[in-house]
Amino acid sequence: MAMDRGRRNGIVLAALATAGILALAPASAYAAVPPRKAADQGGPVLSGASGAPSGAVGRAGARAPGFAATVEFMATHATVFVLKPLDGGARVAVSPDMAGRVMVSSYAGDAGPALGWINRPVVAGKRDPQFVNFGGAERLWLSPEGGKFSPFFAPGTKYTFDNWKVPAGFNDEPLKVRAQSTTRIEMEKDLELVNRAGTALSLRIERTVRLLEPAEAAQLLDCGFPEGVEMVAYRTENSVTNRGTAPMTKDTGLVSLWILSMFTPSNDTLVLAPVVKSAAGPVVIDDYFGKVPPERLNYDRGQACVVFKADGRQRGKIGLPPARARDLVASIDYENELLTIMKFSRSGEGDYLSNAWADSASPFSGDVVNSYNDGPPAPGVPALGGFYELENLSPARELKPGEKLSHWSAVVHLHGPLAKLAMIGRRVLGADITRIERPGRKKG
Repeated sequence: MAMDRGRRNGIVLAALATAGILALAPASAYAAVPPRKAADQGGPVLSGASGAPSGAVGRAGARAPGFAATVEFMATHATVFVLKPLDGGARVAVSPDMAGRVMVSSYAGDAGPALGWINRPVVAGKRDPQFVNFGGAERLWLSPEGGKFSPFFAPGTKYTFDNWKVPAGFNDEPLKVRAQSTTRIEMEKDLELVNRAGTALSLRIERTVRLLEPAEAAQLLDCGFPEGVEMVAYRTENSVTNRGTAPMTKDTGLVSLWILSMFTPSNDTLVLAPVVKSAAGPVVIDDYFGKVPPERLNYDRGQACVVFKADGRQRGKIGLPPARARDLVASIDYENELLTIMKFSRSGEGDYLSNAWADSASPFSGDVVNSYNDGPPAPGVPALGGFYELENLSPARELKPGEKLSHWSAVVHLHGPLAKLAMIGRRVLGADITRIERPGRKKG
């Protein structure tokens, strides 16, 4: 979450033909759901708590809308494209109108759960221009959030919440659809920003969302999926190009690509962040909103994994620095038997920008991985919605006019018996989800 607010079938052996995956379908095959007025829907607009687990039994025991109902709701307010394979139950809903966000996905077809936290009142039109928080299972922002080159603060302003504003160009304005098929959508947008130092930036962001077939997801994670495990996976290709006439330098201000995924927690959800055990320096940064207490954060040294409680009940954020972070972060929802793995590119080129709300002496010493757990920012103040986030960032590079910075990120949701998810976790994360050292507990 941004520093301001407190802020988851068997093994497929046959190789997929790359040309077939990438080929664009004819217009008649586009899986687009156009926006419609509520009066045209044939029934009332769906309602419910924005933080309720979509399609799953929530804390109060009420079953929230699943994938099809969630898409139906969103389609009354925005254009939604549903990506799906030729066969199988995977679904990915993308809205170009909501800044190109992946809104929700499903591993079990239209009747399956909607994986992704949706802020229904905001989608329905209740907008705060400071931060139009649609929610969504994956969105693209540009970093840094703080520091003298932040585009979130106007020139000369202090680092206060009242002065913080998410630039509309990558927050709530639509992206132009450049091409699409049944399994992918390509979008772009030109935008103008001014950072806190007063530097004008002329940029183009490009974003492609692609549904991954099971064999592709298995190859991505270097892991087969046991029978009885359902999955949905998607990958986004993101880039920013310097459209200006002047180079972007460390002296005038750089940007990086920031990927943020909002998910609905359960009473028993943990974020698992594998680390490089042998590296030097701090394992985890844990004081973004005050130090995260030990009952919510633990470092399982034996499994080289940072464990962070993600229940949407207490505001906190953690980060992993470049020396410690690997190219993936995950969460496990024990109640709903859902393992979510976020994997992303690590180019090794460039510096990671600090998002801290300060004119740091080390503006190029930021995190690679972040996770945010929502909760009340102050006594008596409501939370933003009770979600949690998995985040990753690209390094930043100096860009000459016309040069481009690119970064990819993928989300794989796996649903099935915990014993089978544990097999995947051991292979991919190097950690056993059935034996993890939980925050606030000592090893038995």
